[in-house]
Amino acid sequence: MQTGGTCMASEHETSTGYQARTRDLTAPGDGGTRRPDLIYNAYGRVARDGPPRGDPHTSGWHGRVARLLALVGPAVLLLGKLKVLAIFSKVGLTGVSMLVSVWAYAALWHLGWAAAIGFVVLLFVHEMGHWIVMRLKGVPASAPLFIPFLGAVIGMKGLPRSVKDEAEIGIAGPIAGTAGALACLGLETLYSGRLWHLLALLGLYLNLFNLLPVSPLDGGRIVAAISRWLWIVGLAGLVGLFVLHPNPFLLLIALIGGVETMARFRGRHLTTARAGYYDVSMPERVTLAVLYFGLIALIAVTMLTNPVIRHLF
Repeated sequence: MQTGGTCMASEHETSTGYQARTRDLTAPGDGGTRRPDLIYNAYGRVARDGPPRGDPHTSGWHGRVARLLALVGPAVLLLGKLKVLAIFSKVGLTGVSMLVSVWAYAALWHLGWAAAIGFVVLLFVHEMGHWIVMRLKGVPASAPLFIPFLGAVIGMKGLPRSVKDEAEIGIAGPIAGTAGALACLGLETLYSGRLWHLLALLGLYLNLFNLLPVSPLDGGRIVAAISRWLWIVGLAGLVGLFVLHPNPFLLLIALIGGVETMARFRGRHLTTARAGYYDVSMPERVTLAVLYFGLIALIAVTMLTNPVIRHLF
C-alpha cells in the first residue's frame, strides 16, 4: 500500500508540474489553449516551429524524385550550357568571321553590301566543297574561318592517307566554287542588273587563282598527284604575276610555296614523308589531270566568251 500511495503521489505531482509548465507556455488570457507552434518535450525544452507534418508531395516516392531532380537538374543545365558554348565556338566563330569579311569587302573594297554578301557566300560554298570531301574520307576538319582579303580556311585535324586523297580534297573546293559562280550566271537570266555578273566574275577568278599549281593553294595539292614538277611551273607563274601586279599576298604565297616545294622534293615534309604516300596509279593520275585542266579550261572559256564578264574583267 505504501508503494502504491507513493506512486499515486508521484503521478499527481508529475501531472501538476506538467500543467504548470504548460500554462507557462500559453499566452495570458488565451484560456489555457496551447499554441500550435510550441512543442514541449520531456526534457523541459521548447522547440518553436517544430518539424512539419508529412507532406504527400515531399515524402515517399514524390520526395525521392524531387531530391533526385534537385541533384541532377543543375548538372543537366550545366551540360546544356557547355554544349551551347561548344556549338557556338564552332559555328559562332564562322558566323562572326563571315560578318567581319562582309563588312571589310563592302567598306574597303567598295563592293556594296549585296555583292559583299554574295562573295562571302561563294567563299563559303568553295570551303564546304573541301569540308564535305574531308568528312567523306574520314579526315576531321574544323568549321570554315573567314579572313578578310585572304579568303577562308578549314583546319584539318588529321592527315590524308595518300596524295590521291589530298588531291581529291583539294579539287573539291574549286569544283563547288565554280558551280556556285556558274549558278550566278544562271540567276542573271532571271534577275536584271550587274550584280550576278559581278558575283560570277569574282567566283570564277577566285577559283582560277586557287588552281595555280603552288602550295598552299588548292592547285598545288591537286598536281601533287599528277606531277610534282608542276610546282616549279606554278612558282614561276606566281613570280611573274607578282612582277606584273606587285602584291604582298602574292609574295607571301610564293615564299610559302617555295619552302614547301623544297621540303617535299627532299622528303622532309612531315605530313607527306610517309612511305607510299605518293603512290598513285596511272588511271588515277589521268583522271585527276582531266579534272584539273578541264576545270581550268571551263573557267577560262566562260570568262572569255561571256561579253559582260569580259567587259568587267
